[in-house]
Amino acid sequence: MNAVDSRSAAARCCVPDGYEPLPHQVAGHQFSNGKFGMLRRRGDRSAVLKPIQKYPKGAREVEFYQRLFSSQCGPELRSLQCWVPRYYGVTDVVVGHGMAEEKQGFLLLEDQAARLHCASVLDVKIGRRCWDTEASAQKIEVELSKYPQQESLGYRISAMRVYDQTKNDYEQYSKHYGLSLDGSGVLRALRLFFWNGKEERRDVIRQILSQLHDLMAVFQTQSVAHFYSSSLLILYDGVQPASASTVRVKMIDFAHTFVLPLAKKERDENYIYGLSHFIDGLRTLL
Repeated sequence: MNAVDSRSAAARCCVPDGYEPLPHQVAGHQFSNGKFGMLRRRGDRSAVLKPIQKYPKGAREVEFYQRLFSSQCGPELRSLQCWVPRYYGVTDVVVGHGMAEEKQGFLLLEDQAARLHCASVLDVKIGRRCWDTEASAQKIEVELSKYPQQESLGYRISAMRVYDQTKNDYEQYSKHYGLSLDGSGVLRALRLFFWNGKEERRDVIRQILSQLHDLMAVFQTQSVAHFYSSSLLILYDGVQPASASTVRVKMIDFAHTFVLPLAKKERDENYIYGLSHFIDGLRTLL
C-alpha cells in the first residue's frame, strides 16, 4: 500500500466529528477495514447518511432516487415511491483528520428506525439473480458461487438483528450467518427473527405479509424499473404491538437498478419471483 492509499484507508476508518455509525445497520459496509459506512448526525434521528459508491454504481443509485422523487416522475415509477425511504438529497462529509482527510459523498435518506423504540431489523436480498444486465461473465460466476441456493429460493438473508425482551438487548446475525443457511435454515432464521425471547411475534408476521401483498400488487403492474441485488429492509418495534407504524417494509439498495425506455417496458420477473417466494416462506411461519 502506497502513502496515498494508506491515508485514504485511514480516513475511511475514522468516523467524522459530529457523526456516529448507524447503530441499527445490519448489512453493507461499515466504518472498518478501510470502508465507508452508514452514519447519522449526533442527536439527529431523522435521517441516515449512506455512502455513495464508486462510479457507475453510486451514480446509478443517486440517479434512481432523483428520478423517483422528481416532480416529473411518471405514474408507474411513482407507484414505488412509498416503498422507498424518503430521499433528502446528497451531501459531502469530510472524513479523517489532518493528512488523511478526504471528502466523501453521502445520500441523505429517511431513518426507518427513527420512531421505533427497540428496532429488530432484517435485510433480505430479493430476486433469483443478483447481477444486472451489464455484469461480466466473471461477475456472474462470483455471484452464483456466493449463494447458489438463491437461484431457486429467490431471496437470501443478508443480515439481521433481533431485540430480546428477556435480555433487553440485541442478537446480531452477520452476512456470514446468512450465507451459511440452506433452504430449511432460512426458514429457521426467519422464525428466529420473530422470536423476542418470550413469544413468536405472529402479529408482526401478519402485518409484514399485508404490506408485502400490497408491494406485490405494485410489481404486478409496474414495468418500468428492474431491480438487481436490491434488498427489502424489514423493521418492527420489539416492544410495541404490530401496526402500520411499528412495522416497516422498505426497498433499499439501488446500485443495480435500471429504469427501462418506454419501448422496452416489461415486468421485473426476477424480483416478482423472489418476492413471491419470500411471501410463501413467511406464510409457513403462521
